Order: sequence, then structure tokens, then C-alpha cells
Amino acid sequence: MEQVDLAGYDGVSVAVRLDPKLTPARNADRFFRKYKKAKAGHTIIMQRLHQAKEEAFYLTSLQSSVEQAQDQSDFVDVHSALVAKGHLKSRGREKAPVLPATPGYRKVLFHEWEILVGKGAKGNDYITTKIARPDDLWLHAEGMPGSHVLVKNPKRADIPADVLVKAASLAAYYSKGKAGGKVSVTYTRAGLVKKPRGAKPGLVTLTERKSIMVKPEEG
Repeated sequence: MEQVDLAGYDGVSVAVRLDPKLTPARNADRFFRKYKKAKAGHTIIMQRLHQAKEEAFYLTSLQSSVEQAQDQSDFVDVHSALVAKGHLKSRGREKAPVLPATPGYRKVLFHEWEILVGKGAKGNDYITTKIARPDDLWLHAEGMPGSHVLVKNPKRADIPADVLVKAASLAAYYSKGKAGGKVSVTYTRAGLVKKPRGAKPGLVTLTERKSIMVKPEEG
């Protein structure tokens, strides 16, 4: 036989082309091997797609860092990140400019509350993984590259509503959505923010989250 009609999982009849030179068992084995190859290929493709999405998000975050750069050190940080990931070639023996050490974040004081805003992917990592304490408030513009924002809460007090709005407006301003009218900003306790092992700089996962709509506002 060159073709056989078989019932699929959904009950619909499917015409399957056969190799008439092979026995029914050999034909079935041939399709099973194709299925195993396709299944393995699908797993590999999904892994590569996930890696590509992470890479695209990371590069977009670097682009955002360039757009928000305020001094030469910000550009040097982006250049170093691109060289480290192999996207740019090193200049060999040419020395990078020696710049004064600057923190990888901006500091804003609002009603005696200290708000930190990450500068680039490295700065985001620094305030989220090195400075943040479990009861601090962590914020980030939802679904787009931007700065991690941290409201320090050493007394473990309730964060006032106006402080939340201020911090959220900073997260919106230092993001890809700053030119829009309003931006959705995610916020949660810093203790619920985790950085997966091997994740690119600036990428984190949240156990719980809430969101707030705010207008972007510079500090």
C-alpha cells in the first residue's frame, strides 16, 4: 500500500503516505524515528529561542543605558559589557580611559526616604543583589528594559503611598517607556526578587508582584 487512512488523536481521519517497499512494521518504525527526531529538535529550538529572547532583552537594556548615559563612565560600562559578551572586539593593547570610580546607581532623597536607581545592567545587578535587603521595595517598568529601582527600608516600615508613586515614576522615567503617557510599573519586596544562576546582567525573576500606573518623572 502507498497510503493508509488512520484516525488521529482528535478522531479525524488522516491520510498517511507509506513506502510500499517496506512492511507495515518498518513503516511504523520509520515514522516513529521521525517523530523522535522532530521532538528532540523542538526541545533544542525552544531552548535557543529562550536564549535569543534573553539576549535581545539584554541588548535592548544596553541600548537604553546608552540613551540614558550622563557621563563618560556610563559609555565605558556599556562598551565593556559588549566586549565581555563578544559583541565587540577588544582594542588589543589600547588602554581604556581611566575614570574616577562612580557608583552604578543614582540616589534620590524623597521625604527622607532613600531611593536608588540602577545605571545600566551592571548597576541594576549591584543594587538588586548587593545592596537590597528583604524588606526594601523593588520596582521596574513592566515588560520593557529599564532601571531597577530600590526604596531603602531599614526600619521595615510601611512604604507611604507617595513614596511608592515617586519610586514608580522614576522606574518609568529610566525605562524604554519614558516617552509615553503612563507606564505600568511592577513592584514587590526585594526579598521576592531572585537572579537565576547564569542569567545575564539585569535579568531577575519575581515570586510575587503588584503593579501601578504612573507618569514618568525624573528625580
